[in-house]
Amino acid sequence: MKTVFVVHCEELFRNNVPPDFPGRVAELIKGFDQVISLESMLDSNGPLEEFHHLISRTWDWGWGYDPDMFEGAELDWCIESSGHQYTWVPPEVRERAWQWGEVWVAGIFMGECLQDWCDVLDNVGIEYNLLREAIH
Repeated sequence: MKTVFVVHCEELFRNNVPPDFPGRVAELIKGFDQVISLESMLDSNGPLEEFHHLISRTWDWGWGYDPDMFEGAELDWCIESSGHQYTWVPPEVRERAWQWGEVWVAGIFMGECLQDWCDVLDNVGIEYNLLREAIH
């Protein structure tokens, strides 16, 4: 099984990528068994239209997390990040609730949100590959 996490490839951010990017990403991710779209918690109008039909699951996962947002044991899952100052490890990742097989990461905002997601996977020891042709 092959899973790809697609980070913040949403209609909200369409103007942040070259015009050919959505079609190129759609071609690359259609060969994966699972496509998990990580969507910001803003009113994003969903994933980019070109690959909406390819998505298996959508998770709300944003940016701008701060330790002050969490209490108790949940505070332990707010981690330092090299994309933004902090990020958050969602329960699905820390509990490894899904069978992902070979893990890949694609998306936009490499120095920010996409880096945060890589830091999340690193934090729990999940090995992954970057789908470099599908990163902006």
